[in-house]
Amino acid sequence: MAISVHNSTRTAALALVVVLVACCCDRRPAGDDENGIPYARISREFVCGRAEAQLRYPNATELTPIAREETFSASARCGAVMSTPDDQQLVYDWYTKQLQDRGYKFTGVGSGGPNVFNLHFQNGKSCRELASIAVDSPRALLANGVITSVPKGAKTIFEYDYSIVPSNQQPECRTPRPVERPPPTTFPLTETTTTR
Repeated sequence: MAISVHNSTRTAALALVVVLVACCCDRRPAGDDENGIPYARISREFVCGRAEAQLRYPNATELTPIAREETFSASARCGAVMSTPDDQQLVYDWYTKQLQDRGYKFTGVGSGGPNVFNLHFQNGKSCRELASIAVDSPRALLANGVITSVPKGAKTIFEYDYSIVPSNQQPECRTPRPVERPPPTTFPLTETTTTR
């Protein structure tokens, strides 16, 4: 019993030290940056209240919302996994235009996890603001429990994500590139596809 009390006390003391170090090392200026984004930790409400976080493709059905406040090492995020009866290229084109009209620059492509092909953007005025649009694999989303079924009539499942990087992790401003056309991707989408 004495050993477990000692271990509990040591664990609690270690946790307190970690919290104190995190608070002391996270010295950010007060107020907002030149783009109106707080230097302090970004709340879920703040990131989701931004205009870019509200972008929803017309004819899309939201399947799973994405919302997270900033943590010590992760960006605040807001967006959604959605479905649409439209072709994926229309989705990519619509988001590309919406973001470029707001001053965002295309910065690259990626893939991984359920994302088959991502387009990445960065705000030309605030390098802390990022956005991405990705066509997702329904099978991967179902397997990971992100969605429970594919809606009837859905042709494209996609994810839109807007994020704000913590001010203590200022990203470098990336060089804009010409927008790349994603390869056509076809998945069998049926309303009977389900994890249950």
